[in-house]
Amino acid sequence: MKKILTLLLATIMIIAVSFAFSSCSETGVCDGSEVGNGGSQIKKIPATCLGLGYIEYKCDKGGDSHIVIIPETGHTASDWIIDVEPTCTETGLKHNVCINCKEVIETDVVIPANGHSYVWTTTIEPACTTVGAKNGKCTVCEDEELGVAIDALGHSWGAELTTPANCVEDGRKYKECSRCDEETVTAKLTAIGHTVVDDEWVVVEPKCKEDGCKYQVCKVCKEDKLNLEVLPQLDHEVEMITDKPATCIETGLEHGECIRCDYKTENKELPIVSHSREGDWIVDYAATCTDAGLKHYVCTVCKEAQNETIAAIGHSWSEYIDNATCIADGERYDVCANCSGTKNHMPLTATGHDIDEESGICNNCDKQQYKVVIKYRLPDGSFVDEYEKHVFAVDGDINSVSIPYVAISGYYATGTTFGNIYGYTIEIIVNYAKAE
Repeated sequence: MKKILTLLLATIMIIAVSFAFSSCSETGVCDGSEVGNGGSQIKKIPATCLGLGYIEYKCDKGGDSHIVIIPETGHTASDWIIDVEPTCTETGLKHNVCINCKEVIETDVVIPANGHSYVWTTTIEPACTTVGAKNGKCTVCEDEELGVAIDALGHSWGAELTTPANCVEDGRKYKECSRCDEETVTAKLTAIGHTVVDDEWVVVEPKCKEDGCKYQVCKVCKEDKLNLEVLPQLDHEVEMITDKPATCIETGLEHGECIRCDYKTENKELPIVSHSREGDWIVDYAATCTDAGLKHYVCTVCKEAQNETIAAIGHSWSEYIDNATCIADGERYDVCANCSGTKNHMPLTATGHDIDEESGICNNCDKQQYKVVIKYRLPDGSFVDEYEKHVFAVDGDINSVSIPYVAISGYYATGTTFGNIYGYTIEIIVNYAKAE
């Protein structure tokens, strides 16, 4: 009720003051706000924790008095006053009062329990990933806390390390824990693969009945058997060795040995061979174009004569031509180069002279032709007949010209004389005498 009356009084005073301020402000004499600003203080009632105070001013200019309200100050709390001390496990109580009016402000305020003040003894040391344990004893109430877990420490990673990648294994970047052997990978480094030279190969030659191979070697890590290729095994390469030569009267013996390994074949019989001959055959009679011949030799082993027929060699024909001339027939036939036999005869007719009209020379044989005029002369110098023929000089001589004689009744030929010769024309006169 006291608080209500106080509030009511404060309200009335605020209204009054507001009216007074309004009046003073309207006169324009002073605002009544404080001493020295047109007014003088004539009364002051201080404010309390819960009650208003005020100051009353008188206007020096003859205006109305006015009041300035002082707001309540409110309680000012003292330090806490402990009513019940808290313990390790139980709460306590406290209150406080206003230092001005001594009125209790807060009461029965709970003080949280203090909690134990343990001194801890580690029984199991914690590790990076495993918890530890500890026992505690309160220094106040001697309460004990046993087997309390100590959080795992977690890893303490060091600086980043690198394991380089190689040809076939991935590398990595990682960190190591300084407390344990645990590692953590921070980056993966991919394997780089082998490095080989395209045309460089290591070759293991194949053997008899054993495969070979060829492969490449990494230039970085020296890993071999890379790009391995099988080279097929080889068959034995056998070379025959004669242990006992065969003859014309007795078998022989041989065996084979591989030139690459120690493989040997079983012994093999060599059949009887032909007779052995030294020097050339002895020809008993030679073969002809149509008849076989015979030859022999004496074997150097068995000393027996070995005869052999020589086959007829057959004709070796070639064409032969006996050309016809201006005055003689020719012939074409085949002649054997071995026996000189002939066949397929075909006559070739004489071609006759081809006389050049101006020169009288034959275009075929290049001989000079002469025109011979034979005249028959009687003793009285008259001519009874005339005969003309053409003849060729032999080596430039025409004396071999045959002269036909004509029988003239009552006369006989006595000889010949040359008559006129002009160019290639010759006159021959046959003289006649009267028969007795």
